[in-house]
Amino acid sequence: GYPTVSYHVASRLATFAGSKRVAVNPENKGVIYGAEVEALSAYDGETLRIMAYNFKNDIDYNKTADLSFDVDASVFNSDKVNVTVYTVDDSCNYFDEWRQDREKYGIGDDCFGWSPDDPQIESTVTLKDPAARELYIKEQLAEKYEQCAQLKPVTYTADVVDGRVVLESSLAANGVVFFEVTAAK
Repeated sequence: GYPTVSYHVASRLATFAGSKRVAVNPENKGVIYGAEVEALSAYDGETLRIMAYNFKNDIDYNKTADLSFDVDASVFNSDKVNVTVYTVDDSCNYFDEWRQDREKYGIGDDCFGWSPDDPQIESTVTLKDPAARELYIKEQLAEKYEQCAQLKPVTYTADVVDGRVVLESSLAANGVVFFEVTAAK
């Protein structure tokens, strides 16, 4: 099936395997009532990884969390670091387009042999109705959802000043951000 938001989070979190946890010390932590805005980090001797999330168990939650990480980058012995940022939010989620297309093309719950929420839309077990399958192929929805489901990292070089580097993100509601920091060569 198509990569889901859950898949992207699990996949990025798996890159922490074998690393040693590094303390995250929150300062000036603002409060978004009822939300969890937290972070964790780990270092494997070459790459510092940070994961942060902005979560509230509420379908209408819409608060953005402005995050700033003041990172001790002295372990990189460099005046510059490479930073790669992976943001997991609606920008890599095909599911909203799938729901809109289901409504647009009249693909109802009765067209499925399994859950309409299954990411394996092409499966005849999932999308069992022949007319819906034909429409799915004709409208090239697979290509559309494949594009919508891509996690697109952003990479940049940051200056290390006095052994520190600042990483920032404005994280949408129910989003997750991953930073990977390595020495610039």
